[in-house]
Amino acid sequence: PGGRLIGDVVHFVLEHALMSGGLHGASREEISQQVTGLLEPRLERMQLDARWLAPLAATLTTCLAETLTIGDDECRLSKIEACRLATEVPFLLRLGGAAEFSTRKLAAAFESSTDSLMHDYARRVRAMSVAGLQGFLAGFVDLVFEANGKWFVADYKTNYLGPNISNYATECLEAAMFEYDYLLQAGLYSVAVGRLLEQRLPAFNLETDFGGVVYLFLRGLPVDGSPRAGVWHHRPEASFVKALSDALDGRTAE
Repeated sequence: PGGRLIGDVVHFVLEHALMSGGLHGASREEISQQVTGLLEPRLERMQLDARWLAPLAATLTTCLAETLTIGDDECRLSKIEACRLATEVPFLLRLGGAAEFSTRKLAAAFESSTDSLMHDYARRVRAMSVAGLQGFLAGFVDLVFEANGKWFVADYKTNYLGPNISNYATECLEAAMFEYDYLLQAGLYSVAVGRLLEQRLPAFNLETDFGGVVYLFLRGLPVDGSPRAGVWHHRPEASFVKALSDALDGRTAE
């Protein structure tokens, strides 16, 4: 089923399952039991048909228990110790300060990226109308975790992109990232988490220790087996994150 409520349910289940500490070392069956136990009362509260319980629980179990291919890395969220992850991480970014904030400065940061998708997205940012915007931008990151010696940002999406697995292939995910402005969101997350890690971990190096941003389009994940689609990953260059950070502060030349 669609709608914002189902998105809230999905976020609740994944957040609480990961923070419970009970996933580490658990089998798929044990993870499925935990997910179902969290999901069932939430669906009842939403008065959703019970027939959705099994497929939704299976998809969320896949998200947690199966191997996710993230660029050159592979990981299973259930294998990550609770001390190496954080859910619903709050952030606060100041807009302007050193100078006036503008979307032209943001666009210039995107144009500096060597990634063609991020570079092309600059024209969409440049067309945004946010004249006079100032103050602070507050938000939450769904998940921050460490795997294979790198730190990653993850975001769960319940967007319906089509009825077939092919609708969640890489090119379709790239189109969705562009259309829904998730590329901007991913950039903001990179800045926010990069700043946080630099403050908390003195040895953190954005160039070598940041694994990038992962978007998990849950409707593209199978009810069993490792995902072949539905996972979008981007590892931004440290120079791009720095340029975007400076643009938020208003320091980039227009």
